[in-house]
Amino acid sequence: MAGFFSWFRRRLVPSGGIIRRSDPLPRPEWRVLESVASPAMGSIYMQVLQQAGIPTLTRQDGAGAGAMGGAPTGVSLLVPAERLAEARELLDAGAATSEVNHE
Repeated sequence: MAGFFSWFRRRLVPSGGIIRRSDPLPRPEWRVLESVASPAMGSIYMQVLQQAGIPTLTRQDGAGAGAMGGAPTGVSLLVPAERLAEARELLDAGAATSEVNHE
């Protein structure tokens, strides 16, 4: 496999080096959108946001988040700061629809 990557680098850049950008790509500033108690619910929210084209990260919260074999007690959903309002509207619209269906 290492031979393939050497060949690929030689093909990509004749000097065998890595192409470096003079201007680094901007990194988004991530904001917490929602904290939920269940990792399963966090996964559902994440799928809804990603289907709408909103990049999403999750971070486990609670005592078990960093412990080996521990049980996470919650999940925080993070979205880019510039998409925070859009993501809130999407989740709020879903919650309102869910409340109407349960009545």
